[in-house]
Amino acid sequence: MQKRGVFVDAEDFLPVTSTYPKHPLSDVVPHAVNVEEMKGQRRGAYKEDVFAKSLAHEAHNLKVGKK
Repeated sequence: MQKRGVFVDAEDFLPVTSTYPKHPLSDVVPHAVNVEEMKGQRRGAYKEDVFAKSLAHEAHNLKVGKK
């Protein structure tokens, strides 16, 4: 049998996949292996962002002590 210009068996259509172009996102490597690692990375980035913003806020708004 012939599909998309490639001769294939009736049971094995794997050679047909070589006739399609490569998917654009197939080269993307994820930063995390699983969901838990991704959540931990996001949580860490969020904590760092909050800490940096709190330092900037404290530097801009100095506390005045009681006399």
